[in-house]
Amino acid sequence: MSDSYRALLSRDSPFIDLKYITYGFSFLQEAVDRAIIRLTTNVTVSSGIQAQQEPFPCVNTDTFNVKVFLALLNILAWMVPSSLLVKNVVWEKEMRLKVGVVEM
Repeated sequence: MSDSYRALLSRDSPFIDLKYITYGFSFLQEAVDRAIIRLTTNVTVSSGIQAQQEPFPCVNTDTFNVKVFLALLNILAWMVPSSLLVKNVVWEKEMRLKVGVVEM
């Protein structure tokens, strides 16, 4: 699993997802920390690396996709106004109502 994208699934594979430990970064960081502590306090630190994976919540994959329903929602949104417009135009023609310009 690559870190180039946001992972939505749990990251519990120790050889793929725990790259700080498997690639040696944690050991290098521990060595640098021990050296800094020894130089600043003249105390040798004897504790080792203690690593624990961050807890991750249960994964629920959301399968709702707006692209699928966008055309349907667009048609449904225009159906009522357009049907009311057609109904009113037909009613106006049946009643022979005309909007005329009054000339003076």
